[in-house]
Amino acid sequence: MKRFPLVEAIGFAVFLICDQITKIIVVHNLSYGASIPIIDGFLHITNTHNTGTIWGLAQGGNMIFAILAIVVVILIVVLTPKVATTKIARFAIGAILGGAIGNLLDRFVRGFVVDFIDFRVINFPVFNVADIGIVCGAITLGIFMFLTPQKSS
Repeated sequence: MKRFPLVEAIGFAVFLICDQITKIIVVHNLSYGASIPIIDGFLHITNTHNTGTIWGLAQGGNMIFAILAIVVVILIVVLTPKVATTKIARFAIGAILGGAIGNLLDRFVRGFVVDFIDFRVINFPVFNVADIGIVCGAITLGIFMFLTPQKSS
């Protein structure tokens, strides 16, 4: 009997729901380009739109990146269950998928990804909760795969 992917679903839901709620709050309360300091000069909430990829690179490729995201999501769903044998690795997969779908929804619904977390102390690109899920999930999964001995076939 195949198990229901509960841990993956939790990771997926946490990041997708938090991502979409925070984006709705930003879009409805902050005009494009506006910024609110949370800790002045360190952390701001800044409403930006991204039609590119990570860190705002390759602006204008919205549909190309949407198609690539769909391919990546399919690959993750098909390939990673074989390597994700712990709850941590399975949650990481869910986080990656939740983040990917969150940004993908933006691309299809809005025509751009809403980014708003603006760390100014290190001049880091503006990002969002979906990006946190993707990056933290990928790092966690990578560490898990590196540190877990693979069974030989």
